[in-house]
Amino acid sequence: MTIMRVHGLKDKQKKRESSGSVLVNMLMARKKKQVRPSDDDASLDPENSKKTRREDERGRTVLNLVGKTIMAGSKLRLEWHPVKRLPIGVHRSHFSTYVGVVVRERVNITYKEWSEVPKGLLDELYNSITRGFFVIENLKGWVLSKVAKRWKAFKTRLRLQWMYLEDGTIRQQPPWKYSRILKPDWDKFVDYCTSEEFKALSEMNREKAKKKTSKYRGGRLGYQHFEEQIEKDLEKQGVHVSHVPRHLTWIKAHSREKDGVVTFDNPIDKEIYDTIMTLEAQVQRGEIVANGRDDILARGLNKPEHGGSVRAVGSGITNKEYFGFNKPTAPSQMHAEMNRMRSEMGTMKNNKKKLCLS
Repeated sequence: MTIMRVHGLKDKQKKRESSGSVLVNMLMARKKKQVRPSDDDASLDPENSKKTRREDERGRTVLNLVGKTIMAGSKLRLEWHPVKRLPIGVHRSHFSTYVGVVVRERVNITYKEWSEVPKGLLDELYNSITRGFFVIENLKGWVLSKVAKRWKAFKTRLRLQWMYLEDGTIRQQPPWKYSRILKPDWDKFVDYCTSEEFKALSEMNREKAKKKTSKYRGGRLGYQHFEEQIEKDLEKQGVHVSHVPRHLTWIKAHSREKDGVVTFDNPIDKEIYDTIMTLEAQVQRGEIVANGRDDILARGLNKPEHGGSVRAVGSGITNKEYFGFNKPTAPSQMHAEMNRMRSEMGTMKNNKKKLCLS
């Protein structure tokens, strides 16, 4: 019995050491990237250089954190949104960064499409991620969709920020920042990105992009980040809501606010905002009912929800999950609560003034 227990402990230790060694290799590779060779990479744009340093620092910090957790035989416990089943809380950004690091280190850039990545490699990626983070059941597909998204974004960044030098010529060597990219793989990547096939695909995507009138400004933060910001702002006003109406999240993710004034970089977003404000006022006055798939945002955008993900709530949330299984708090209820709180605060101020005068 004692011998079996010892062997069991040794097996667990080997597993931790094996997973830890993978992280050590990744860390060592990232440290090597800091040694910048004196080749054509010396002409890196200063702004890109700042982004590179921030990304490297963020990646090393997260790798260290995850590595220590795995070596301790534990996992970083992600908090999950009770309705959307999306990561929230302090480790949400760590999870996103770690996914990006893993996919850059493990998936070759020579695949043209994510569908070409072998199933065995997909399983390895999922196991690598869930070895360091607690992920609730039945979300493997969602995790791999995030991996695919980060891989595509990485290839786009390689093409836009690293493939060409300042004089417009193509970089002959792999970027110093990504030392795991081999020269033959880099050459194959460049050949595809400069092929007629890729140019035709790019032109088609550009035409699609022209039809997109709205301008999201959140970058890698995601709608969940803005929703959490709104919840915190409301709590400061003494208002607690179990669900943030998605039109408020949309506004936050498409606008800028300074000194209480909301501004928009895109004139069309400003028009949508004005429409949303008009609809919101009509809902508060009881003139219209806007809920479900015909809520304020759907009316403001003047576009019905399509069959994929729901807009302005975070990636991977389907119509059935958001509208079918859950009944969000009506925007009118939230505004009624906010108005009630403001009224009470106004009454308290008036009473205070009366006491001072007496």
